[in-house]
Amino acid sequence: MNTTPDVRTVAPTDPAEVAALLAACAGENAAVVPYGGGTLQAIGNAPIRCDVALDLRGVSGIREYDPREMTLGIAAGTTVAEVSRVLGTANQFVPFDVPHPERATIGGSLASGWLGPRRASYGRLRDLVIGSTAALSDGTLASSGGMVVKNVTGYDVSKLYIGSLGTL
Repeated sequence: MNTTPDVRTVAPTDPAEVAALLAACAGENAAVVPYGGGTLQAIGNAPIRCDVALDLRGVSGIREYDPREMTLGIAAGTTVAEVSRVLGTANQFVPFDVPHPERATIGGSLASGWLGPRRASYGRLRDLVIGSTAALSDGTLASSGGMVVKNVTGYDVSKLYIGSLGTL
């Protein structure tokens, strides 16, 4: 007799697909656990239930990059090592440390609220975020802020997602 619950793994490739999958899972009352590089998966409380493993590594890539303005738009599944390679082309660097940067994703680093040793010099990871787009469980893509600080007015909702461990 198999006592292991059946867990589906889904691997979307863009934010709209993530939102649609979350809406479908909400309609089925399925518990979703987001997954990236798995480097910080053990922090926080373990999920009580997991019906769907949401593999976000396919939602990756640099969306926008302006080295002169030092702004970068990154998809959640992009590894920290990839971001470091892109920034290195303009003699810039990733100002935070994560375990296993070749596997660690930007989304996982943000969701965990990771605090590396360079935070004393460059600030926390959350201090570097000026905009975000999040897929909500009802299928909505919610955006906050933008690529420049002047687009951030009112409460900066992006800060709520950082450290939420994928619960928001």
